[in-house]
Amino acid sequence: MMVSAFTPYVALELPGCDDFIIQRVVREELSNLYRQYNLWQYTATAIIDTTGVITFSSLPTDSSVIEIRSLRYGNRNIEPLGVGSMNDSELDTTGDPLVCFQENDQWVVQPRPAEQLTATAVLQLGVTAAADEVPDALAARHRTLWEHLVLMRMQSMSGQTWTNPKSASYHAAEATRHIFEERRRMDGWTSRRTPVVQYGGL
Repeated sequence: MMVSAFTPYVALELPGCDDFIIQRVVREELSNLYRQYNLWQYTATAIIDTTGVITFSSLPTDSSVIEIRSLRYGNRNIEPLGVGSMNDSELDTTGDPLVCFQENDQWVVQPRPAEQLTATAVLQLGVTAAADEVPDALAARHRTLWEHLVLMRMQSMSGQTWTNPKSASYHAAEATRHIFEERRRMDGWTSRRTPVVQYGGL
């Protein structure tokens, strides 16, 4: 689904708003949403080269890897760690990879493998801030949530022809409900805490 194709779903509640403003807010809200909540999990093939760098194949257009949820090759699991979790002495080794983490703009494993490996990765993906397109399957699953987020944000703006605080509060409550229900459906999520969506800070 093209970001521009999303505009008609919210335009009726935003009288006088230019399409390019709506599309800018859509991109910002999608980027914030998937970065802060684990709502887009994706399984990809990962190629690990002998320098330890991981390359993911066939990622969706305009997506970015937020987190590696799991990484497995053969019958071995490579444990995901936080950013900068390894010290220098541990970095300069070769052997069976034990951990993976993000280093600068790359995802890497340590120790480095002696030969190239092919692994299966479960990823948390995000939508890039400049996205022009999102997968149709993701749009079908989350479009209603996107509508609530965009309308919450835009109707909270002051002094506009489309400003509507009461409606913005409604959409904030609906966005909270949709995120909570989606998280409940996802495997492995057991928290009872309801996420609260607010303008200016998802």
